[in-house]
Amino acid sequence: MTADMEHKGGAGPGTEPPTLQFLVLKWAVIGMGILLVAGFAVIVVTIVNRSQGFGKNEAGLASGTASGESGAAIDLPVPRGANVTALDLDGSRLAITLKSPSGSEIAIIHLKSGRVIRRIKLQEN
Repeated sequence: MTADMEHKGGAGPGTEPPTLQFLVLKWAVIGMGILLVAGFAVIVVTIVNRSQGFGKNEAGLASGTASGESGAAIDLPVPRGANVTALDLDGSRLAITLKSPSGSEIAIIHLKSGRVIRRIKLQEN
């Protein structure tokens, strides 16, 4: 009866106490499992946060708006006979390249406020 209890209760014959290497490996596996769960949680939270902000640009306005109003017009005075040769959008700034008989220039407009930030006259060397 005592031999039967030994096999059911504690360490049976042939089993040795865990070695240091086994304990380190066990805790490494537990730590990596925790890191996997934490990483998955970060990914889920990031996806939820980004999906809540879907459809907004960096200025916090809905796409297609300027000056806080849908379809708001921005007046840009241009020289007589000038043609728009290029447009470039960078966040809330729009760069317009104009070519006129008096020369070329670039006008930079802040779309949220509608004001001209800078005009750059291009001159030939």
